Amino acid sequence: MVSSLASFLVPVMTLAFVGRNMSKSELSVVALASSFFNVTGYAAIVGSLGALETLISNAHGASSHALKGVILQRSILITMTMCIAVIVAWTRMYDVMILAGQDPDLARSAADYLLHISPSLVFLAASDAMKKFFTCQSLVVAPTVAALAGTAMTFLYNWVFIVVWKWGLRGAALAVVFALEGGMPPGRAPVTVAGCA
Repeated sequence: MVSSLASFLVPVMTLAFVGRNMSKSELSVVALASSFFNVTGYAAIVGSLGALETLISNAHGASSHALKGVILQRSILITMTMCIAVIVAWTRMYDVMILAGQDPDLARSAADYLLHISPSLVFLAASDAMKKFFTCQSLVVAPTVAALAGTAMTFLYNWVFIVVWKWGLRGAALAVVFALEGGMPPGRAPVTVAGCA
């Protein structure tokens, strides 16, 4: 629960940072793009990982360590395929926003920001799968520490990219991507801890 909260705080912290250090129009861009990100991307990923907890828990209860690894690998493969499809769809998000009645300048900037934060969808998908993998085995320390570390770095990334280097919205997007990538549990740890190595 703490690791999920920490992951959710990353875009919220960036939104607050943009609101404090940039214009109202740029704040609108980040808010609109973040809404589309959550509704069209992250919600689909969360839904696709719904069965993972049940399958991992059953395999763990049956002491089938190899099966746990196979389930994790397949779930990551499925979610990565979904991520690719969603990111390809996001290349047309400007048109969708225009059809929804958004201002063309706002829609253009929001679509650009959405494409710049798109790698974070991949990191969130892999991270959520690994968090579920850990949690179903009562191993919560690694994903919690990783998520807290990524969240703690969010302020630094925002400050460097937006204030020091003056990268604007692209800097804000990179701050989200870097923080969520840094908040992933160690890639090999779930397999090793579960005895699947």
